[in-house]
Amino acid sequence: MSTKIALNYRIDASRIVEVFRNIGTRLVVENTIIDPALQESLKQATAQYTAEELITKRQQVKETLGESIKVTLAKSDILVTELSITDFQFDAQYQQAVESKQVAEQRALTATNDLARIRVEAEQAEAKARGTANAMLARAEAEAKAQELLRETISAEIVYLRAVEKWDGRQPSVVGEGGAILDLGAIKKAAGR
Repeated sequence: MSTKIALNYRIDASRIVEVFRNIGTRLVVENTIIDPALQESLKQATAQYTAEELITKRQQVKETLGESIKVTLAKSDILVTELSITDFQFDAQYQQAVESKQVAEQRALTATNDLARIRVEAEQAEAKARGTANAMLARAEAEAKAQELLRETISAEIVYLRAVEKWDGRQPSVVGEGGAILDLGAIKKAAGR
């Protein structure tokens, strides 16, 4: 792994003379204090994460590193104003493997969600089918009960009465071998005329 870090700092104004007197110029301060502290803090911060997490949790890594370097440099009167991780570079094959793993995890999650959706849809279809079947059964039972009541109360006179009620007064246009299909005499007799 290689990384590039941008560190903005300033020396504590009240201690600047002592820092330059005891350590040296800005370049010496950077080479003897800042660079080693930054490398050590980077090692400490990145050791807390797996290589995969360094990619996926970049903001947390930056915060961990920032806190570590601030504490370390404050001991030497150097105040960190900003820290940026500008680049994390891994071996191309490793980076590809991490990305492939994340894609596979996302696909697995999608498949799990699809399975849950399919189960819910199947349960809904089953409930709908049960409801339709129950409605059909109730309708069939009601029709059977109605026909049973009709059978108990029907008589020849009622059948003839219904035929007369539906008759429009015209003779049938179809006549069979035994005569007219509608026997008016039997209807009159049933009606009591």
